[in-house]
Amino acid sequence: MKTGPAKVSPMVAGQTLAARRRCAGLRGFTAVELVVAIVIIAILAALGSRMFAGTAATSRVSADLVAQDICYAQALSMSRAQHYRVYFYASSYQVKDGSGNPVTIPSSGKSTPVSLPAGQSFQSNGFTSYLAFDSMGTPYNGTTARASATSIAISDGSRTTTISVSANTGAVTVQ
Repeated sequence: MKTGPAKVSPMVAGQTLAARRRCAGLRGFTAVELVVAIVIIAILAALGSRMFAGTAATSRVSADLVAQDICYAQALSMSRAQHYRVYFYASSYQVKDGSGNPVTIPSSGKSTPVSLPAGQSFQSNGFTSYLAFDSMGTPYNGTTARASATSIAISDGSRTTTISVSANTGAVTVQ
């Protein structure tokens, strides 16, 4: 077997680089072909993500927003050394101080109840209509500290996303 440089056919006037490479037995893609393929893939990915953004992500997005507002109520409790509560209704929620006065929530900029998107609702598991925090940020229900984690589920009919608040630390996670 002979080794050595590959034979390259002589250049014919007007012959493209791709044509010369094919004649020489070299195979591959040109930069233009690769860029065109990447652009097509990017367009298809953008269209695909838009199709799914309005369905599966809604309960997760809502849960993330509610979790942020729960953390905000906890931070207020610790920084102002007073109790704050997050009240849950069928499809809305609201933060209030220990005296029952509505608090402006940064995510909405309002002190009125924040509504979930159409078709979504809360499903509470093992707590009354509110979740409260003491001045140490510990979650409680009524006058006693929570003995176990609090779970708040948001359902959109086909998918349920759960917000969990740890009993001792008040750490908020979305699952």
